[in-house]
Amino acid sequence: MNQHASNGEDIEMEVVSGELLFIDPLYWDDIRAEHQLLDTLPTNAGSAAFVHKLNTTFFPYGGNILGHEKVPSWNSVFKLPIRRIRSYDTNDEYFEQQLLATNTTVFGLDSGSLLILDLANFYPLLQLLEADELFEASTADFSLYQAHINQALGNRGWAYVQSPGLDNGFDFIGSGSYFLEKLTGMPNFTS
Repeated sequence: MNQHASNGEDIEMEVVSGELLFIDPLYWDDIRAEHQLLDTLPTNAGSAAFVHKLNTTFFPYGGNILGHEKVPSWNSVFKLPIRRIRSYDTNDEYFEQQLLATNTTVFGLDSGSLLILDLANFYPLLQLLEADELFEASTADFSLYQAHINQALGNRGWAYVQSPGLDNGFDFIGSGSYFLEKLTGMPNFTS
């Protein structure tokens, strides 16, 4: 299972709950640093509501910082071709509102990398993952770091994606605003 990509490879991760969070590792560290704010979040809310509350609690200045995607419960593996990560201009308010209206997964990145985790692993990963460790592991043997986290979790319900860089044929080129292209192709908006 390929849980790390840095050159545009597809990633795969185990689906535990079917609710996925898309977050920049730097934002993950913001949540880790202010984890006491998690006590104010409802624990019985649905996962989409939980992600919305995370967004408004930790990033109150707005924007679509954190992404959420529900995958079918029968799907035991989430596979993401990096080509499905598409950029968009946040100044195009119509396009952004249409993405949200069609329940398209949108998220913002500053580090040029993306952490994807199954929400069942949210609290355990708060204790296990740090941005600096992810960045450092990606320059060494990531498989050792991955094995350590997977063993501590007891599953493979997370993945780490780094931008393949400029001029490599991908929309995902670094920091910016992104959405996951639907499996059926680009969203089709009607007026």
